[in-house]
Amino acid sequence: MALLEGSLDMTGYVDAAEYRGLRFESPVVGDGRTRQFRIRHGLGVRPAQVALYDGAGRAARAAYRCLDDAELVLSFYYPPAAGESFVAVVRR
Repeated sequence: MALLEGSLDMTGYVDAAEYRGLRFESPVVGDGRTRQFRIRHGLGVRPAQVALYDGAGRAARAAYRCLDDAELVLSFYYPPAAGESFVAVVRR
């Protein structure tokens, strides 16, 4: 799901893909084995900016690599434990 962030004052029509404040949030849940997670954001931008938060809302760290303008791979050094959850926030 893409979300508008901030405010937008306008008259007329705007295509949401043209608005620079778009972001995409994706849950990432560990299984104790997987180190890399593919995220399809569809924002149409490369490179994207990624922020990662743990289940308590604290900033977390992981490397990421953009595959194209709609998908990236998030890589952890150690695989997240089974059930450990994160939220990846991708911004244009």
